[in-house]
Amino acid sequence: MAKNDMYVVMYRIIAYLYDCMKRGVEPEDAMWSSHAMGIPESYWTSIVEQLVSHGYITGVGIEEYFGGERMVSIFRPEVTMEGLAFAEENSMMGKARKFLQDAKAAIPFI
Repeated sequence: MAKNDMYVVMYRIIAYLYDCMKRGVEPEDAMWSSHAMGIPESYWTSIVEQLVSHGYITGVGIEEYFGGERMVSIFRPEVTMEGLAFAEENSMMGKARKFLQDAKAAIPFI
């Protein structure tokens, strides 16, 4: 897996939103943006759209404009119980979690 793999990015987003919920703080958009994930905005938008459409996160809207351009609107994002189950039970998410744990051990500032 690579740090820009879809499952790795999904895991990072879900983990960040869940951590914010547990700490009782509002998520900072910049902390889970395309820039923070190191991926193109169009790819990030597609990933977020998947998370929303599967019911894994709430508080995010995807607007599609003429010509196919999509815009993400963020208003109090949260991870759902389904999102937590996906992160914990899906085998690809398990691989993403392991990749991130291994990467963090090798490079602590990730």
